[in-house]
Amino acid sequence: MKNLLLEIKELAQKGMEKAVISHDEENKNTFLSIMLKTEIAISKLNENKHGLDLQSSKEEISRTYEKIDEDIKSNMYLVAYCFSKYEHNSLYPTLSQDKAFIVASEKLGVKKNTLKNARDWFDGHCDNHRSGWWQQPLPDDMQKFKDIYDNKSRNEIIGEAMSVLDIQAEEPCENESFGRHLKNTKYHGKFLNKQEVEEFIKTVTEESPTVAKDLVEQCSQRTFNACCDSFSKIYNEPVENLVSEIVKCDPRTVSNSNFSLWIRARFIQEIFKRNLAEEALKV
Repeated sequence: MKNLLLEIKELAQKGMEKAVISHDEENKNTFLSIMLKTEIAISKLNENKHGLDLQSSKEEISRTYEKIDEDIKSNMYLVAYCFSKYEHNSLYPTLSQDKAFIVASEKLGVKKNTLKNARDWFDGHCDNHRSGWWQQPLPDDMQKFKDIYDNKSRNEIIGEAMSVLDIQAEEPCENESFGRHLKNTKYHGKFLNKQEVEEFIKTVTEESPTVAKDLVEQCSQRTFNACCDSFSKIYNEPVENLVSEIVKCDPRTVSNSNFSLWIRARFIQEIFKRNLAEEALKV
C-alpha cells in the first residue's frame, strides 16, 4: 500500500509541475490536493502500526487531550494553531519543521506527536496548503479556541505563542539588512498577502539606506539576474502578466506557488521602476 501511495504522489508531483508551466490553475490545485492527501495517508499508515482505522486513532487522540492539564492544553492549542496558520518558521525561523515540533513540545511539556496531531486538526480549518484531516469537524474545545483566535491579528497570535514558548524577539544581527530585519520582525519572515508586500516596499523605499539590496533580497538575487534582460523590456506591464516570465527565465521556480511567483515579479518590477537594476546586479 505504501509503495502505491508513493507512486501516486510522484505522478501527482509531475502533473502539478506541468500544470504550473501551462498555467492550468484548476489541474494544478487538483494535483496538489492529491499530493497532500497521499502524503497524509502515508504518514497515517506509518503511525498506524496496530491496524487502527482513522476514526479510532482520532478517538484515541481526543482521549489523550482530555488527560492534559487545561493550561498546558490551551498553550498547546495556541502553538498548534500558530503552526497551522503561519507555519513553524513564524516562531522558529531557523529550524526545520521536525525540529520546531521537538523544541516546542519539550517547552510545552507534551509529546511531539500530540502537538503535531493538534496542528493536523487545525489544518483542515485554516487557510494553508495542507489538507489536514480531510475537513473533519473540530472537537468542541478546539472549535471554541479557533473562534476566538480567528478574530486576533497575526502579530497578537504569534506574540502570545512566543511568550508561551519563551522565545525572545531577535535583535538585528550586525550584518542583517534593513529589509531582512523588517520582514522578520513585522511580518515574521513571511508575507501573507499582496497588501503586506506593498507595505514592505513602501517602508523600505522611504526608510532604508540600502533600497536596492532590500528589494533584490526578496526576489532572490538568482531570479533577478535570470530575469533582468527580459524584465527590462516589459516591467511596466501589470504584475500578473510578468509572473509567467519568472518561470521562463528561472525554471527552478516552477514548483513555486502563484503567490510566491507574484512576489518575485513585484519586487523585480519595483527595482526597474526605481531605476535600480544596475545597483541590484552588484549586490
